[in-house]
Amino acid sequence: MALEAARNLLWRYCQQGKYIQAWNARPGQGEDRVEFVAGRMIADTMQNLALLYWAADETGNPDFSDVANGHAETTAKYLVREDDTSFHTFVFDKVSGRPLRGETHQGYAHDSCWSRGQAWMIHGFAQSALTTRNDAYLDIAKRLAAKAENLMGSSNVPVWDFGVPDSANAPRDSSAGAIMAAGVYIIADLVPDAEAARWKALADRLLQGLLDECDLTKNPQAEGLLAHGAAHVTAGYADTMLPYGDYYFMEALMRSLGHTEFFW
Repeated sequence: MALEAARNLLWRYCQQGKYIQAWNARPGQGEDRVEFVAGRMIADTMQNLALLYWAADETGNPDFSDVANGHAETTAKYLVREDDTSFHTFVFDKVSGRPLRGETHQGYAHDSCWSRGQAWMIHGFAQSALTTRNDAYLDIAKRLAAKAENLMGSSNVPVWDFGVPDSANAPRDSSAGAIMAAGVYIIADLVPDAEAARWKALADRLLQGLLDECDLTKNPQAEGLLAHGAAHVTAGYADTMLPYGDYYFMEALMRSLGHTEFFW
């Protein structure tokens, strides 16, 4: 089943632009949706690359790792900005693959920095570095994590978008904090001991913020582990329990205790 998933992901690769297309239009959604999804990559897809690297090892077929590396390099070029913030999505010409523009879909604005997108890429590049031992991926993960740390200020749970005007009163996103924490623990495992303490301190801070402000494990009525997940704020989902937030919360907890054996 995992190999079938990897093959389906492989088929989504657009050779002209060297990226994995994020979404498809579904029947009945109309021409606007068809136009919106065509030629679009998103930050979230960095989290899918571990499946492709695993499939390459499992099958001996380099197509899987070639696509993963191609997508990672395109992400680094077009979704990571010069100041180490990030776009949520980037749009390419659907025929030629020519790069067009960066946009947001779930963030505050096209030029803002959606915190979960930044988190997806921190973890995704760290995981890719862990798998490939490519120091360029590790460097990108470190840059993105350092920028997120700077943008968080004194908060221990990230605001849903780092560019929102009134950040003090804006919704937090516990899922972004969980994904970041797990990713930063990976970074700590990949750097020399002298540097590891710096990253472990950031991961510990993020994890402690979740435990102090978002933990629902003592609430018998809760249907999740973390409160304050910002699913899609501009669509009205600003304080929810999110399964992916819960997953990366558990991963971060396990990594904080020294576990290193996960799915990939």
